[in-house]
Amino acid sequence: MNKCYLLAPIFSLLSMDSEAQAPFAVLSGGPFAEDAVGVIWTGTAFQVATRTFDPVLGHRAEVRTVSNNGTLQSTTPLSLPGQVFIQAMEPALSGGAFIVGSVIPVDSVEQDALILKVDGNNTLLWSLAPNLPAGQVLMDATVLADGSIVATGTTTGPNKHDALVMRVSSTGQLMWTTVLPGALDEEGLGIASDATGVMITGRQMNFGGTSDCLFARLDLNGTLLWASSWGGGRNDVGRAIARTASGDFIMAGRSNSFSPYDHTSGTYYDQRYLIALTTNGDTLWTRSIGDTLCDQGFNAIAIAANGELYLAGEHPTDGNVDALVAKATSNGTPIWEHVYDLDDRDKPLDIRALSDGAVVCGWSFGPHSRQVMVLRTDTQGN
Repeated sequence: MNKCYLLAPIFSLLSMDSEAQAPFAVLSGGPFAEDAVGVIWTGTAFQVATRTFDPVLGHRAEVRTVSNNGTLQSTTPLSLPGQVFIQAMEPALSGGAFIVGSVIPVDSVEQDALILKVDGNNTLLWSLAPNLPAGQVLMDATVLADGSIVATGTTTGPNKHDALVMRVSSTGQLMWTTVLPGALDEEGLGIASDATGVMITGRQMNFGGTSDCLFARLDLNGTLLWASSWGGGRNDVGRAIARTASGDFIMAGRSNSFSPYDHTSGTYYDQRYLIALTTNGDTLWTRSIGDTLCDQGFNAIAIAANGELYLAGEHPTDGNVDALVAKATSNGTPIWEHVYDLDDRDKPLDIRALSDGAVVCGWSFGPHSRQVMVLRTDTQGN
């Protein structure tokens, strides 16, 4: 498949506390929609999982290699039959990465959960799309100590969605699936693990039409230990979750249940939202960060070796939406936040903590279509 790529450095980077220049911020892509859904550091370069659209082949997946200074080194299409929609990427213990999402097989109209593995050279090693009832999509994954992967997402029931969790071995064998019960729509959007189980976050709809943050704890055999929700009178959603060194978990998402009322617009704007909780589901602390000017939210979280939090999301600016990267202490107290103006609309989807900062990926939409965005920042957001 021949494609023409634009790789452009971005220099219009804004800071909310001082002028900032990231080590690199680049967009790459052709004339059609391309989204970076996950990024990992291999030790020599970044592997970037990319969801693409081709006018002939339809929705596809590929992995790009980006150098330490932001140079696009290679683009490897993943040859899979059907329409492929990848959503997340996690580093494999043996090297390379797992990628999860969904696939619509040839001659089908329903999505099947998709898990695949690539090596460090972006070569596809195996893929698995279990033949489960109805349709499924996987949104996030975590890798266990034995090299297996546990992923979460949604499955379609007769009248609603339910949260889905599945475990797959390091060689691509389905080990178990679990559907979380619930009265209304539930979606698994983020997952993290420890030595004894996994923690799920996402969204749970209420009978009144609002949503709460979903939480669930499962053991490594897929047994549901408990499930709960957290929210106020309006809308709350958990987008991502990470485990701390102390063994607790921190969720990142968005909420307008606890935001101040803007009398000018008559609106409760979304706030960036953090919740820390124990493995038993006890809440340790919450943080709601935002203003009365615009909607804000976190899409991704990563925890550095020293326990500090790196967070990525969106911040509307002058009619556009810019990429937001923030740093906070281990208890959620803000350290700094920077806004990066990459194109008309920017949406970070994943963040990884590095020894000297963080790397963020997602997409940017502007005159050159929707393109892959990769941004690397140091420990001060520069």
